[in-house]
Amino acid sequence: MRVPSKSIAVAFLCTALSYVAIAPAIAQEMTIRQYLTLSQGTDPYAGSPAVNSYLEGVLDSFGYMQAALEKKNQPRLYCEPANAALGPLNLRQLLDDEIRRGRAGMSDQQYAAFVDFNLSALSLLVLQRTYPCG
Repeated sequence: MRVPSKSIAVAFLCTALSYVAIAPAIAQEMTIRQYLTLSQGTDPYAGSPAVNSYLEGVLDSFGYMQAALEKKNQPRLYCEPANAALGPLNLRQLLDDEIRRGRAGMSDQQYAAFVDFNLSALSLLVLQRTYPCG
């Protein structure tokens, strides 16, 4: 079946516009509050696709940073074991545990400030605590 070129152009334009529409939301930093909101009501084993994509990007960025540090013979950010399968779902579990522990030890005012903290920064802190070097 031959698809008219006009249909292809319309499909391409619709796809491109959808990416333009969601790009600002994807490109900005995610806070703990946004993470918690997006994670509510999702399958605990699959999680939110938006959160998983964000965390995959965070882990990729940390991976590039780790490689750059190793190349310069500088200390790593964190030292996960070689057999660790570190992915968005594992990181989500670490973050959920940390947020739960943090909530238990904070006043409402402290927690309100905490949830506005950057999720990628919390991710690094959690990974450093879970996989310390040396």
